[in-house]
Amino acid sequence: MEPEDSRNEYFMRLYEPHHASALAYTRRLTGNDEDARDLLHDSLEAALRAFRTLRRADSFKPWFFRIARNRHINKMRRLKLSRRFLFHVTPETSIQVDERVAERAKLKDAMDVLSPEEREALLLFEVDGFLIKDIARLQRRSISTIKYRLRQGRDKLRNAYFSDTSPPTAWPVPARDDRGG
Repeated sequence: MEPEDSRNEYFMRLYEPHHASALAYTRRLTGNDEDARDLLHDSLEAALRAFRTLRRADSFKPWFFRIARNRHINKMRRLKLSRRFLFHVTPETSIQVDERVAERAKLKDAMDVLSPEEREALLLFEVDGFLIKDIARLQRRSISTIKYRLRQGRDKLRNAYFSDTSPPTAWPVPARDDRGG
């Protein structure tokens, strides 16, 4: 086996456990499945070319997500589109379709009040399960800045989402808030 083959195999061993979350992340960035797959493929090629720059195997996930994020931002710049991260709403089929669509639209509207950095930090932390220190590396900011963005983002999201109603009296505290830096 050639060294290039073993390097590619090692890369794929590191990547494989993160494939599903990487695809979900690129879907959120692009807003649709086809563009997400294109971005993921482009990011994989770029990551494989830059694989020698990865210093530690345990940093693979934030390293790869940063590549995907940067590829997306660069594409948006080239297309002269907004750098906003999109939250894609897809309708479901059920008896309560209208209610679910309305809830998703309400959530999307609430997400729109967040800055792109707050939105990204919240999604990475709450949906993808990133550690605060990894989000800090990804966004190239301090851990305290990320904690502030998460707190600020949650407050803005809560206020926007419940602008027409009262929030629940006993607001649940997420169990995963212990993933600090």
